[in-house]
Amino acid sequence: MAAGETIRVNGKFAEKIRRILIYTFIYEGAANWEEAKGVVTVNCPGSPELIVRMDEYGSRKRTCAIALLENVGGTFSVEKVVEFFDDSEQMDRAFDWGLRWTVGRKD
Repeated sequence: MAAGETIRVNGKFAEKIRRILIYTFIYEGAANWEEAKGVVTVNCPGSPELIVRMDEYGSRKRTCAIALLENVGGTFSVEKVVEFFDDSEQMDRAFDWGLRWTVGRKD
């Protein structure tokens, strides 16, 4: 079992952050979410732990928005989203981020 990845947000700069979208996607090595057996855990002070087991949803779409964190008066609220998309650009449009996407690779 892989150790996974951890993302930490420095609370020192919380007032500069409006919202954070936690998402995941399949890039190489797994054909679908069931095969990937991924688990996403979101811990945010003041909110209950959010655990999403990706293989429980049966989606064939490769990108998934997990949770939206929004800054409300200096405190982050956590909303469970679990919405699947064909790609990152489609997800970007759905959440109105306005990013420019290019092909990349994780080596």
